[in-house]
Amino acid sequence: MPPQPNGSLLRFGVFDLNPQTGVLRKNGRALKLQPQPAKVLALLVARPNELITREELREQIWGNGSFGDFEHALNVCINQLRVVLDDNAESPRWIETVPRRGYRFLAPVERIGLKGGPGVKQGASLGQPVLVSEPSDLSGYRAPGARWERRMPWGVVALVTLSFCFGAGYLVGKRKSLTVSPPSFTRLTYQRGTIFSARFAPDGHVIYGASWDNKPIQLFTTRADFPEPLPLQLKSASLLAISKSNELAIALNGKVEAFPVYLNGTLARAPLAGGSPREMMEDVRYADWDTHGQLAVVHHVAGRSRLEYPIGKVLYQTGGWISHIRISPQGDKIAFLDHPTWADDDGSVATVDLQGTKRTLCAGWTTLQGLAWSPNGKEVWFTASETNLYRQLLAVDLSGKQRMVLRLPNQVTLQDIAADGRVLLSTDEERDELVAFRPHDKGQKNLSWFDSTLVTGISANGQRILLDEQGRPTGSAYYVGVTNIDGAPPVRLGEGFGGGFSPDERWTASGSRKDLESTLLLPLGTGQPVELKHKGIVNSGFTNFMPDGRHLVYNGVEPGHPMRTYIQDLSGGTPHAVTPEGARANLPSPDGKYLAGFDAEHNVTVFSLEGGQPRGVPGIPRGFIPTRWSPDGRYLYVFGRSVVPCKVYRVDWRSGHQELIQELIPNDPAGVFEVFTLVMTPEAELFVYDLDRILSELYVVDGLR
Repeated sequence: MPPQPNGSLLRFGVFDLNPQTGVLRKNGRALKLQPQPAKVLALLVARPNELITREELREQIWGNGSFGDFEHALNVCINQLRVVLDDNAESPRWIETVPRRGYRFLAPVERIGLKGGPGVKQGASLGQPVLVSEPSDLSGYRAPGARWERRMPWGVVALVTLSFCFGAGYLVGKRKSLTVSPPSFTRLTYQRGTIFSARFAPDGHVIYGASWDNKPIQLFTTRADFPEPLPLQLKSASLLAISKSNELAIALNGKVEAFPVYLNGTLARAPLAGGSPREMMEDVRYADWDTHGQLAVVHHVAGRSRLEYPIGKVLYQTGGWISHIRISPQGDKIAFLDHPTWADDDGSVATVDLQGTKRTLCAGWTTLQGLAWSPNGKEVWFTASETNLYRQLLAVDLSGKQRMVLRLPNQVTLQDIAADGRVLLSTDEERDELVAFRPHDKGQKNLSWFDSTLVTGISANGQRILLDEQGRPTGSAYYVGVTNIDGAPPVRLGEGFGGGFSPDERWTASGSRKDLESTLLLPLGTGQPVELKHKGIVNSGFTNFMPDGRHLVYNGVEPGHPMRTYIQDLSGGTPHAVTPEGARANLPSPDGKYLAGFDAEHNVTVFSLEGGQPRGVPGIPRGFIPTRWSPDGRYLYVFGRSVVPCKVYRVDWRSGHQELIQELIPNDPAGVFEVFTLVMTPEAELFVYDLDRILSELYVVDGLR
């Protein structure tokens, strides 16, 4: 980086950057900017209109010996800069991305010399300097990585107490009068299974929805002083929200899928004291009450996720998906989690006001679930992680300043925050376990790689299995691998979202996590990866080869549009869409004439590649997934994703005639809420599938700040 004159500022627009301290100001007001993004910005701003390569950024900021997660770290830095500068990657004002090369700062920059030097704050006019201390880094406390005790909360208390002691010791040295007390944890649940959602009721009771011991979802009420659960008399209901007048918003008769999300449910309202629910609208996934008894909802319509408030007025919509909406205590904003691609829970924390103006508060999270406003409405609290599956509790204010609230050596999900500041959160031990099963064998074989293993392909003879590992050891990159059915250690082929075998079984395809607008062809033996570009289209994963071996089929997203399916020639060229927007179908028939998948309303549908209207498969309920064709193309094999035992049917896709061919029963069904992916041999002699298991415990935490 070129040396800057002592005390100089770099001014662009309404922003001033002090390259010595890394402090960025907007109209004289300091903005929260972490050290690494500040260094990246300083290097870019010092050389406006000049291409700064990714290699130079690594050398100047991370050092020549830094590899590993550099690509992810740089992407996170750029995302954070765009949030702070309110910039847009698609039509940038400040930072332009030069694909595969680096970045360019677009705006003119003025160098301002100051007598005060570093550590001097200037007013909006840069007139009279005032000495101040610069803002500190990400604050909060961190619990040490000790063993998490699951049966009693003592492990939690000890970890957080220790971290508070360190913090308190430091602070007492600075301010003798300051007293810091650790938070207290009260465990509410002791059964074995999955908690789907939980809320504080106005009287302080806790209402939660859970599936215990593989039973259907049931709503319960409990108290922190006497955690004996009492079931509510509501069947097939998922809890969405509780109003100040003790009215429940629930989703009825839906299906649980990834993370878990309650899909295809019917929004209904019901009194907490008892009574029949009144149905309101179809396919509502999240909801929240305002203080006047009106609802904000996330409504799925024609492949789009829509945030409506009041119902019918669209404030924001996306071709990805929206989750965990919460109306601010002041009633002037709605906070939510914005996920760019279904079914991945990466994304950003955002707000939208009642005029529909959206603002992103923070971005770059690889897993993001759970959100609530602080009681005073000045912060949004959420649970997320940048690098692995272990979400922690963070807070962000409306200017984008972040801080850590609670770090534990386990995954947590924020459920609610009471008006008195008590926090309701669940700890979630989640695993995707890969299982192989032969109907004539008595047992099941575990083929898991790490803690989140998905299966993406199976060879014709059933001897080799393609894997996609998304567990903690992979960070944000994910691993693509291949293993033998005998359980030999997997061979790592590369990174990204894994896909299926090529027809000659010499290649597989991977949606890149580093450059989302490209797909990698990975050799299963000798050879080098081949990159296939598709500018402007993000590959959302699970890529398959067409039977001719010369084309790929994948589900993709263009900016501002819902997901759809594309086919692309391996020799390059422009991908062409083969399904309507909102529909996805990446399972080709043996003759390559059809694709099986879903229409925009999640109905199993067959799409012709030779013209003609899409054809819904009769008699298949929502929640069933096509997994393969029969060799003659007459039948589809489908399985029930969110029903355990998992049932596999052979279906004549023209007539709808069905035949049950197998029930897949986990050895230990507790906490299993779905079979996410499943592959099988052509004659149904071998089934390989991954079980998504979450074992949850619910806590009330008092004393978090």
